Amino acid sequence: MPADSSAAAIVALDPAWRPAATESLRLAAAGDGVLYLLTSPSGGGGSSSGSAPSLRRLTLATGEAEVLELSRVSATPAGLFADPHSSTSVLIAHANGDTVYVHRSRSRVLGKARGLLITAVAWLRPDPSRSDTREVLLGSSSGAIFEAALEPTRTSRYRQLFTLSPPAPLCGLAAEPFVSQGAPDDKRLFVLAATPTRYYEFVGPASLEALFASYRELSHLGHVEVEGPPPGTAWPPPHKGCSLDFDRRRGQEGGGRGSGASPPSAFAWLSARGVYCGSLLFGA
Repeated sequence: MPADSSAAAIVALDPAWRPAATESLRLAAAGDGVLYLLTSPSGGGGSSSGSAPSLRRLTLATGEAEVLELSRVSATPAGLFADPHSSTSVLIAHANGDTVYVHRSRSRVLGKARGLLITAVAWLRPDPSRSDTREVLLGSSSGAIFEAALEPTRTSRYRQLFTLSPPAPLCGLAAEPFVSQGAPDDKRLFVLAATPTRYYEFVGPASLEALFASYRELSHLGHVEVEGPPPGTAWPPPHKGCSLDFDRRRGQEGGGRGSGASPPSAFAWLSARGVYCGSLLFGA
């Protein structure tokens, strides 16, 4: 708006939170009704520089910010992945391959995933009968996809399910359960996986192992591909230059177990060449 204009502003935004003068915001991720904010002292990138980062959980309805205890990792945080189905869980990936899991007010390093640079996470819908367990798909910088069942004090299940060929860093994972039309007992699962230049679709049984086993047997995996970055453009790290998200709407019927959200109706993929959008139709 021109400086001499007398017209009222169309939108007025009030900050929900501001970092202190001595700290800088490094990463942010949104959960269900909360925003996770990872900060570090100004001039320091994280633990590798001797300055430990801080994690806050900001409750959007009240504006209350809670500082969460973090397990110490001697490396720079590289990615922040919040559970979109809850306000209790978040993963922090570090450049050295260590990943910290924070559940409610407790944190721990994922020992079984040490050395794995996680660049994408899909949080499955929580099972109401196992309120403290979170099932996730983890995508790595080498194109590997892992399954993990995260509990507050241990990882009860961890195994590799699939590896992209040719290898490429995963920058987005999304998963959604559904049932076949006219067959309510036929539970299925849909998974999207994205790299900076490709995205892949996996559809099959609700069991992750069974789903990916059927694709491991294929000699060629179907995908959609776009060109790489324009000539002369630097290729950004996968967690910064590419992402994948479902469009989820709340308050409608459907959506699977333990959730008031409807199934996603669309997705958006931020690729090396721009943003691509697509519609989703479940159970057809």
